Amino acid sequence: MLLLTGSELTKAEQAAEKDLSVLQMMENAGRALAGHLIQYHSDKTHLFLCGKGKNGGDGLAAAAFLHQKGVPTCCLAPLDGLCPEVKHFKAQYEAVGGTMLPLTPEELSKQLKKRPALLVDCLLGTGLTRPVSGNLADCITQVNQSGLPVVATDIASGLSVDSGAVLGVAVRAQETISFTAAKPGQVFYPGCEYTGRLFVYDVGIPAKGLLQAADDALVRMALPPREKESHKGHYGKAALFCGAVGYTGAAFLSAQATVRTGAGLVSVGVPAAIYPIVAGKLVEAMVYPLPDKDGYFDSSAMEAAAQKAKEADVVLCGCGIGRSEGAFALAKAVLKGAAGPVILDADGINAFASHIDLLQEEAKQKPVILTPHDGELSRLIGQTVPADYARRLALAKEIAADLGVILVMKGHKTITAAPDGRTVINTSGNPGMARGGSGDVLAGMIAGLAARKG
Repeated sequence: MLLLTGSELTKAEQAAEKDLSVLQMMENAGRALAGHLIQYHSDKTHLFLCGKGKNGGDGLAAAAFLHQKGVPTCCLAPLDGLCPEVKHFKAQYEAVGGTMLPLTPEELSKQLKKRPALLVDCLLGTGLTRPVSGNLADCITQVNQSGLPVVATDIASGLSVDSGAVLGVAVRAQETISFTAAKPGQVFYPGCEYTGRLFVYDVGIPAKGLLQAADDALVRMALPPREKESHKGHYGKAALFCGAVGYTGAAFLSAQATVRTGAGLVSVGVPAAIYPIVAGKLVEAMVYPLPDKDGYFDSSAMEAAAQKAKEADVVLCGCGIGRSEGAFALAKAVLKGAAGPVILDADGINAFASHIDLLQEEAKQKPVILTPHDGELSRLIGQTVPADYARRLALAKEIAADLGVILVMKGHKTITAAPDGRTVINTSGNPGMARGGSGDVLAGMIAGLAARKG
């Protein structure tokens, strides 16, 4: 699902003005909104809350279409300060006999007592950059306290279009009708909690971009069904270097995830001290011991590990290996020796915190995938990772481009950024994943998918 930031949306609209006037775009948006309301809420009384800007004009255009179809409507809008386009659609709505009332906290309170079946939020659009205050904030609070279902137009009023942050106060919608494309603020937290069920409608504005939200269509494109006439050779050899004393579970979880995600053959190199434990738990993966020191990989394991990495189709290194000198040396040897994609997780990433130039150099030769949590990423780049999602998105793109890696910036809404600018936001996941071992499973799954050939 395509996502457009606020600036990208503005550019798309400006480019479309060669073929469509602003009024035509708004009329198309109003028609799309009206069509949705007729399809899903046709038997209901609609109370439209319209602002001074174009979002309000979209609502008034929709209300006019609905009124002509015999759907009961009432519009609340400011008495003055309306932009020219809103004035146009206000006159159009009044011309077809629509009921127009002033948008004030007092009038809204009066209308809410009548218990309309549906509220349509057209107060504020994608251009909002400062906190909502005054009468508008009062009106939004009343909407949220009313208990009535709300359909938001383009974006729930009060949300940042790029980060999903609540700017003062925001409408909590059950549905959002987004025009042209979805917006990052509708999939990032907390904006996703205010968006409800998201619908996207084409209003005649051509749009393209490099930012996507993961959905069924994207997954089907990336993961075609396996051919019935196939064998393990078609699904690749994965070489894992994971685990240490106290972290046997990391080796087990990452290996199991690689196997279950479908890699054809999975080998797991572990420190010799934990070999009996890991080998006893894994029955499908091939476990073998490597030289260790005090339960951690020893630097003498470098040559054997590098050879295994060279023979594999994909390599995963780092899950539970610890921060010993030998473990870090092995991570560097494996990255350099690998012929195919390399996934670095956990301490496999920490190994390059002071050697980022090595990471950049090897990323020129093969795909390198980093799967850090915020702490690991902070150590790698030497700066704090922001909590604000718009800034996280920008940082992920910057790191991926600068280092030449595919960065999986883990979080509630994980951001995956490629060096060429393509970026995907994962919209799934749940709080139950917030526990030790989830990252090991994720790294193993990536290895299993990357091992597939064709």
